[in-house]
Amino acid sequence: MPDHETLGDRIARLRNRRRLTQDQLAAEARVSVDVIRKLEQHQRHSARLSTIGAIARALDVDPAELVGRERGLGDSAEDSEMYHLRRATLDLIPYPDEPLPDLAVLDTQVRDLWDQYWVGRYGYLARALPALVTQVRATAQAAAGGNRVPAHATLASVLQLMAALLTRLAHEDLAHIALADATRAAEVTGDELLHASQQAARVWLLSCQGLHTEAEQLAVDIAHQVEPALSRDSADRIAVWGELLRYATHAAAGTPQREAEARELQRLVSAAAEALGPRQPTIGPATVFSPTVAGMNGVTVCVELDDPRTALTRAAQVESPESAPPAIQVRYLLAVAMAQTMTWDNQAAVDTLLRAEQISAELMRHMVLARTVVEELLPRRRTQRLPGLTSLAGRLGIKVHE
Repeated sequence: MPDHETLGDRIARLRNRRRLTQDQLAAEARVSVDVIRKLEQHQRHSARLSTIGAIARALDVDPAELVGRERGLGDSAEDSEMYHLRRATLDLIPYPDEPLPDLAVLDTQVRDLWDQYWVGRYGYLARALPALVTQVRATAQAAAGGNRVPAHATLASVLQLMAALLTRLAHEDLAHIALADATRAAEVTGDELLHASQQAARVWLLSCQGLHTEAEQLAVDIAHQVEPALSRDSADRIAVWGELLRYATHAAAGTPQREAEARELQRLVSAAAEALGPRQPTIGPATVFSPTVAGMNGVTVCVELDDPRTALTRAAQVESPESAPPAIQVRYLLAVAMAQTMTWDNQAAVDTLLRAEQISAELMRHMVLARTVVEELLPRRRTQRLPGLTSLAGRLGIKVHE
């Protein structure tokens, strides 16, 4: 893929590869030909999630390729990390001959690495995970009696972490393999909520691949199985249910003509948040559902539905955004920046982008939305100075045309 391509450049290149006219592509994708033309002519630099998915399907590529999502670690790579991650995912690394650490030690290490995931230290994770995954696999295989269930719970957690990292690195097919193994480990435990949390991760993964209809259906089916009595059920059950519905909102928002369903799902997410209140779920480090996260989700969904004014209204109502994991904060701030861009509050959008970068510069480099917003703002420098934008573009690897 050529460097410094815009979304429109990629659409034109992939369209020409398939020998389609703009009209033919629009007809196959069931989108307006005006959208295709404006993107290819750089009159527009972004599009709705559902539009991206439709064009990607018509061009027979993954949405990640269409939006220019970088595969792997990029400049965070040091020593063939993807090679080692692939071997660990496929269970090709020989199990160690020396005695394994205690399960409690391994479980603590897994939880510590989840903390690193939520702050966006993907390079560190890529170097630490292969050996840990192999150790936990070996421990679970050897576990017997009372150790079998907790060992497989730890295995489910570390494999879900592997899947989450691989998804962030745009290696979704490998992520499916890791997640399938994680699901089998969760089934050994007999823990309904642990299994449901694995399926929530699968919903997110399917959405990343543009399989929004399948993702929404899976989320709704599993949510129905674990639906809580909101007035009296445990924090864990409510959080897992809310997390499933949170991912379902994005799947619905990415599907044409399902705006009403996306908004109804977000209403249920808000109901789960209200029922959870200040209670802290203990289901595991992969589930981060909270009232703050639910509020942030409402902002993101409104942006995905091309409703920036409602998004900004809701953003003003989000309480304690700093309490959310850094990765969630960055994604939320990028949605706010996109809403500000859509309403032509350009300097506010730049300032919001810089706030997100302060939280995690490494995360920003892996977020497609960061590049999208910057590319949308850059042409506006012709009429507004926008200090800070050009240097940010450089740090994200975006070529700036003076």
